[in-house]
Amino acid sequence: MKRLLLAALMCIIILPQAVSAAGREKQTWDNQPYKYEIRVGWGMPSDAPVAAWRSDPTRRSNGRLASIYGPAQGGLYSTGGFSAEFGLNLRKWFTLALQTSCCGVWSDVYGPDGEEWLYRKNGVVFNLAPQARFNWVKRPVFRMYSSVGVGLTVVSYAGRTSAEPSFQFVPFGMAVGKDVFFFCEAGGGTGSNFLGYHLGLGYRF
Repeated sequence: MKRLLLAALMCIIILPQAVSAAGREKQTWDNQPYKYEIRVGWGMPSDAPVAAWRSDPTRRSNGRLASIYGPAQGGLYSTGGFSAEFGLNLRKWFTLALQTSCCGVWSDVYGPDGEEWLYRKNGVVFNLAPQARFNWVKRPVFRMYSSVGVGLTVVSYAGRTSAEPSFQFVPFGMAVGKDVFFFCEAGGGTGSNFLGYHLGLGYRF
């Protein structure tokens, strides 16, 4: 809830600046130097896989004796979130994109003594979310922006599958390069595949 309130506050601060920039911007879709862009990236995993891990009913043993003699659940590990994105540069100040991301997760199960490895639980977190990106500094080889996205996250872990809405907010992002560029973003959200930083490569055409 605190992250959502912070995201809403940042939107209130940033969106008027973007609207003001839009009023000064005269370029249309037809004369945009770069109409499309694609991105691939990687980001720190969010709390979505952890939520699935905590809700796994097989993670906890039932009863006092089972908690002593039953299997012990290890920690949760993640590959981080791998992303792919296609965007339309509708205006110099505004980009509309569709982002998909995937994150692999796993956890080992041990014997009662915590030493003997028994088996491994595997899972995957998939997210699909439209993104609205507002460019507040845009130069030929350097851009700074903020973005917001709302979508759907599907979590499959330990034989269970669930779906939940996702919200992703990036208060600060930057891209360096002309046709081929490097990008780095700082942000987070709820139910998304990223929390902290997200970086990668892109191509504009």
